Amino acid sequence: PCDTWGGFVWFNMNPDAEPLLEFLNPVAQHLDPYHFEEYAIAGDKTIEWDTNWKASVDAFNEVYHVQGIHPQLLEGLDDIHVQIDLYERHNRYLVPMGLVSPRYPNKDEVTDGLRGRLRNAGIDPSTFEGRSREVRPFLQMRAREIAEEQGLDVSGLNDDQMSDDYHYYIFPNLTFNTHAGGFMMFRQRPHPTDPNKMFFDIQSFMRIPPGADYPPRPKHQSFK
Repeated sequence: PCDTWGGFVWFNMNPDAEPLLEFLNPVAQHLDPYHFEEYAIAGDKTIEWDTNWKASVDAFNEVYHVQGIHPQLLEGLDDIHVQIDLYERHNRYLVPMGLVSPRYPNKDEVTDGLRGRLRNAGIDPSTFEGRSREVRPFLQMRAREIAEEQGLDVSGLNDDQMSDDYHYYIFPNLTFNTHAGGFMMFRQRPHPTDPNKMFFDIQSFMRIPPGADYPPRPKHQSFK
C-alpha cells in the first residue's frame, strides 16, 4: 500500500494496512495548516549510532533531558510547562519558545538566547525596550508579519505556532519537529544485523514562498 500526504510518499509493508489518513489521524489534520507540500528539503543526513533504535525514539520524545544536555536552551524556552497529548499510538508535545525557563535564575533578563531569537527575526536586540516576558508575543507578531510579506498562508496557525516547537511523534519511528517556517524530520531505523546499532535520519525543510524557485536537493551525508 502506498499513498501521499504532506509532500511525502508513504508506504506500508502490511498488505492489509488501513488508509494512510486513517492511520495518521489526528496528526495529519493538525499539521495540514503548515502546508508541508510547500516546503523544500534543505538538509539530509544519516548517522549510525551505537544504540537500539527504540532508545533513540524515547530520547526524542521528552524534554526532561534539556536541563542536562542542552542547558543553553534554558535561556530561550520553557522546558517545564510543556503540553503533552496522547493519540493512541501517536503523540505530540508543545514547547513554548521565546521566553526563559522557570529553571533560569533571572526571569526578567533578556538573555543571549532571547537576543539571538530577536536577531533571527531581523530585530537589533539593542533596540528592543521590552522585558523578557514581552519577547515571545513580539516574536509571534513579527513571524506572522514576515510570513505575510512573503505571501505565505499562516492563517491556520495560532500565535503559539508562530513561535513554539510543535513536536509530533508518528508511530513507530517518525518525528516532525515543526515550526512556522520550517521543520525537521527525524527517522530512527534498525540496523540490519546488530540490535545495538541504528541509523538516525535527519532531514530539514524550509517553506518556499509562492513563485520562488525551489533550491536543488542537497547531497545526502552519512556519518558514523
